Amino acid sequence: MGVFFSREYSAVLLFFHYQSPPIDTAVQYDSSPIAPNRNLCERGDIKRLKGRAARPSFRLVPLKDRREKGGKRKRVKPPRQRESPDYNLS
Repeated sequence: MGVFFSREYSAVLLFFHYQSPPIDTAVQYDSSPIAPNRNLCERGDIKRLKGRAARPSFRLVPLKDRREKGGKRKRVKPPRQRESPDYNLS
């Protein structure tokens, strides 16, 4: 039956099939009053963690607490001094 469909139609079908997974197979997270939707990173509610800490149970941090605490600052290394060949011609 797939022979009778045009390529565009099958591409659209594939696109929509992969866009919306069925509800029952989607992972159900616990709902929390801070961030009921786990994708709302723009609100600043979710502190994204990297590496081993990136689990479904990542910490939820309210925005104002993070602002008051003032986070760790990365130490900025001074730029390396390169010897330019022009000055070493003496």
